[in-house]
Amino acid sequence: MCEGDLGSHSIRKGSVTYCTSGSTACPGSATVCLRAGWKMGTIQDTYLRYEGAGDMHVGRTVSGLPILHPDFASLPPYFKFADTESK
Repeated sequence: MCEGDLGSHSIRKGSVTYCTSGSTACPGSATVCLRAGWKMGTIQDTYLRYEGAGDMHVGRTVSGLPILHPDFASLPPYFKFADTESK
């Protein structure tokens, strides 16, 4: 494999393929296309919109969380920073 063999399209295509083919509980194709930044045609772009829940489903799937396991519903990490300017 050479340096020029991979590009940003390769990363998106690989993520989309992984996201839509690993289970029967995959996110919807419209949600995946919107997250990947792909156009779906005039009609679909007009009537199908971004929704947070679908985007979270795609993100959790692509991150490798097991779809059919309770860990899929785990919360993202929360980092508490110390207030360095308090008196």
